[in-house]
Amino acid sequence: MNKLIVPIIALLAMCQTQQVEAGIPRLVVLLSVDELRSDLLDEIFPLLPEDGLKRLLEEGQVYNNVNNPLLSPNSTASQALLHTGTTALGNGIATRRPFVRASDGKVSAHNSVFHDEQYIGYATSSRLSPKRLSAPTIADKLWQASKGESLIYSLAPNAEEAIIGGGQHADGVFWIDDYNGKWVSSTYYKDGYPPYIYRLNDGENGIYQRLKSTIWSPAYGQLYKLPYLLRKGVNQNFKHSFSQNGEGITKFKQSALINEELSKAVDLIFANTEIGKDEIPDLVSLNLFAGNHADADQDVTPELLDTYYRLDRAVASILKQIEICSGLSQTLIALVGNGMGRELYTQDDIIGYFHNDRCKALMNVFIMAQYGQGNWIEEVTNDGQIFLNRKLIESQKLDLREVQQKAAGFLQDFSGVQYVVTDYELRQRATLESRENALFQSCLNRAIHKERGDVVFDLLPNWAFIRAEHLTDSGLYKQNAIQTTFIVRYPNPKSAKITTPLDIRDVSATICHILRIRPPTSGRLPALGSH
Repeated sequence: MNKLIVPIIALLAMCQTQQVEAGIPRLVVLLSVDELRSDLLDEIFPLLPEDGLKRLLEEGQVYNNVNNPLLSPNSTASQALLHTGTTALGNGIATRRPFVRASDGKVSAHNSVFHDEQYIGYATSSRLSPKRLSAPTIADKLWQASKGESLIYSLAPNAEEAIIGGGQHADGVFWIDDYNGKWVSSTYYKDGYPPYIYRLNDGENGIYQRLKSTIWSPAYGQLYKLPYLLRKGVNQNFKHSFSQNGEGITKFKQSALINEELSKAVDLIFANTEIGKDEIPDLVSLNLFAGNHADADQDVTPELLDTYYRLDRAVASILKQIEICSGLSQTLIALVGNGMGRELYTQDDIIGYFHNDRCKALMNVFIMAQYGQGNWIEEVTNDGQIFLNRKLIESQKLDLREVQQKAAGFLQDFSGVQYVVTDYELRQRATLESRENALFQSCLNRAIHKERGDVVFDLLPNWAFIRAEHLTDSGLYKQNAIQTTFIVRYPNPKSAKITTPLDIRDVSATICHILRIRPPTSGRLPALGSH
């Protein structure tokens, strides 16, 4: 009899183990990293400690050839791409501050793509909600699969990335205000403004209060032995301070120090909520930073390498927190760069400047010669859009398509202009062009249909808008698509290195496949290891 019982017990134990291995994790942690570069990550890999990024790279499935489909992506659009699997045409998010036509036809920039007068802010004057999202996110699909029982939290330095990470159904979404430096939120979210977040801003604990005494200096000298920094004149003993104003807060959020603040905040969520404590899968989205600092005068600086080291330490801290909260064996961790990077063009690199005001004036004269007196051009923007005066065009009973074509034809002859496309052409071809057509996808993603300018254009690589926001004494930072990395670590991981190119739009489908839930949109599933 005992000979029969022992094999049966062993079989039952084996079945239970297989169920745990095949089961859905208790916790999903999505780490999106602004400006993460595959080449730098590979370069510093041997110098990193064992418990942070190196651990994920060795234990996870690593896609090291991940690409953004947009030619000039921005962080907000890239975050939306990652979480929804589609571009602005599908998800409604093209940029942080879109240009909007008022009812009188005037064009102005919104403070945020998520502006919503219906919801006031906690500790901020911003009024924001995720209602602008027109496609579900990974978090939304998990919430739907669990019938609303999954807990969802999202944190980021900036409001837009935090809101995207939380989707429509987050319990709590928190970000750092641009003006007062506090952790803030919106009344849209059911958790409101919990005491543990309030305490982050309390007294001398607050970021704003600490700015006046905060000094950013190197944390790990070993990284500065890389060939990038062995040339003459590189200051490896940098020191940066931060002013107590909006500019100081912005620079702090674009420094290596921001990742530690995010790590501390997510630690409080793990400690003060029920996230990851039961069998129903919960989700935390965290937007980290791996870009150069605001005043960098070259592409690879000691500050950038320090940022990678501090990113590594933040990831190590988060892994420890996960171990305490739900256990790494019950957690899916996904770390992915957003596929965009700021490339520095020095003053010597820039061969020409595009004058927005001059273009506006000359084009207005040209259109007047065709159709008569009037202010025919509302705005020429720094992201390559021209807004016509549609009220005037309508009152003159003119064909909008014809006026767009005349404006586009005139613009094509300007020095430094690389391409010109009318809004009419984009609308006509929106459902016809392949998703692999990067030029078309970039034009289409400039704005959603109702907010896009009448003419979309871009400059040659070494040309700059004279009013460009990122034009400094050192040169111009342009936002370009870069190759980045995607790491998935799942319970009982089987590590693998996958070199097959992966479109960022397909990251969400990969994560949802592992979770056994439907993807937000119809992304393609790349090569996967065993899960």
